[in-house]
Amino acid sequence: MSQIEPSMDSSNTIANFSFSDSTITETEAIADYMECITLLNELDAAVRDLELMGEYLRQLALNADTPPERRQQCVEDLRMLEKTVERTRRQALEWRLIVTEKEVSLLAPRAQSGLHALDRAGVEADHIEDVNSTLTNSTCKKEKMIATCR
Repeated sequence: MSQIEPSMDSSNTIANFSFSDSTITETEAIADYMECITLLNELDAAVRDLELMGEYLRQLALNADTPPERRQQCVEDLRMLEKTVERTRRQALEWRLIVTEKEVSLLAPRAQSGLHALDRAGVEADHIEDVNSTLTNSTCKKEKMIATCR
């Protein structure tokens, strides 16, 4: 996962995110994230469509009125379809991980910036530590989930 380093441009209004080999604006990072969400939604829809197709083939294969050769073809098609569904589910899982990584990358700098603002505002150190601990635990949980799924 690329590490994002937040910085402010000259107008101090738009954060830039520096990846290992390039710098993109926050707007570009959000647009990239939204594209990933769109692709993930399309993969989820494809899985649902394939599952419906599989259910149709299952019913056709079980139907007593279906000729035996057609039933056999349905069973073979169903096996191939199940492999396709499994591959598509794996792709969706990979994209879910990418989306989670992007969420962490987008939210971590904002949360850290918020902690610095609390500190500058004179909020009690104990409260800041509680917020920081919550942020760290949340980030660790997401990173563990990503590592477990890979």
